[in-house]
Amino acid sequence: MNDAATFEQFLAELAAAPSQATPLSVGDRCGRYVIVDTVGSGATGTVYRARDGGGVEVALKLLWNGGVLDAARLARREALLCAVRHPNVVAVYELGTHEGFPYAVLELVAGETLRELLRRGALSPLRVAELGQQIAAGLAAIHDEGIVHRDLKPDNVIVAGDRLKIADFGLAKLVDGRDAVLTTASLATRPAEVPGTAGYIAPECLAGDASSTAADVFALGAILYEMALSRPAFSGASTASCFEAVMLGTPPRVDRLGPLEDFVCACLEPDPSARPSARDVRRQLAALEPMLAGEAMPSVDFGRYAIVRRLGEGSFGEVFEARDSRTGEHVALKLLRDRRPLFLLRFKREFRSVVHIRHDNLVGLRDLETDGDRWFFTMDLVVGEPFDAYVERGQTELRAAFAQLCRALMALHASDVIHRDVK
Repeated sequence: MNDAATFEQFLAELAAAPSQATPLSVGDRCGRYVIVDTVGSGATGTVYRARDGGGVEVALKLLWNGGVLDAARLARREALLCAVRHPNVVAVYELGTHEGFPYAVLELVAGETLRELLRRGALSPLRVAELGQQIAAGLAAIHDEGIVHRDLKPDNVIVAGDRLKIADFGLAKLVDGRDAVLTTASLATRPAEVPGTAGYIAPECLAGDASSTAADVFALGAILYEMALSRPAFSGASTASCFEAVMLGTPPRVDRLGPLEDFVCACLEPDPSARPSARDVRRQLAALEPMLAGEAMPSVDFGRYAIVRRLGEGSFGEVFEARDSRTGEHVALKLLRDRRPLFLLRFKREFRSVVHIRHDNLVGLRDLETDGDRWFFTMDLVVGEPFDAYVERGQTELRAAFAQLCRALMALHASDVIHRDVK
């Protein structure tokens, strides 16, 4: 597919194709692959799980939407990525046509998107640095090939255990002119469209400049911010207001990023020439990791509870996600950091004053325990986002939320308990 004559033949096949590809079903053949299942569909095509004659499973992306020219542009981008082989980039193995429409055969990655992971809450600074290094390393690899992703966001990053891979290069382009066949007036991105996703598009791209590797680094900075704080760096009630937030500059609450603040702010510099390269970001996060590892979380578990990750600060202590080794259930575990008698007394009082209250809008407390000189209590693990982040995402239907808040406070007051820190 890298040969110019071969690609011209490929374009000819596309020209003879119908306007839209027929969806594949389980058992259908596409080239030498048999369709096993449908993974999902997007604006440019459908991704299937497929198996070759040797039993090897792959992801097969059939491009079908937008007509011949758009299909050719998208297929060319997949072909360009065949040259990239990196552990943090989803591999593209081959490209072919099915009934005149292009398909790409990709590495099948079992995992979840970074977006799905972040729905469970913010990551610890150490985890942010670990995953951030891998995103930066993958970006450096594609940038070395002269490719710009142009749509880097949590939805296009797959996390499989400790390994992370960048995926979905549907908007990718070359920055050095080697894809001239795709930059003619007929194949270019329509001028009225800004490629990418609101909140991750660099300000210079919003201003009309061409995407560069620095634009990908800006998106990386937005992702680092979101991993650390569990909220978008730039948001708004509409796409236009989100664009406006990007153009205004630094996102809010960068001071809460702790040791990551300088790195994130450098990636989000309004001036693209002031941003570090992806390789520099990887190197800087790697240098920061040993310091973060020393403060990330306790080095031992708590009784039968195995620490999974740090969730944040609470009154009198820190809160972690933990796994109960007896049941396998995940809970929230609050650890008392200050062991002085007065603080221990308040810690126990906090638990005992509300442990008996059960209400749908209150986090349920479970057990107060000690494994010697460390006191902690467990409670229900709730997956969600802070209320302020919910509002800042542009949510306007707040009556139901406030009604639930009122019901929770009424339940506390009925037991003569005053919260004193509602926020």
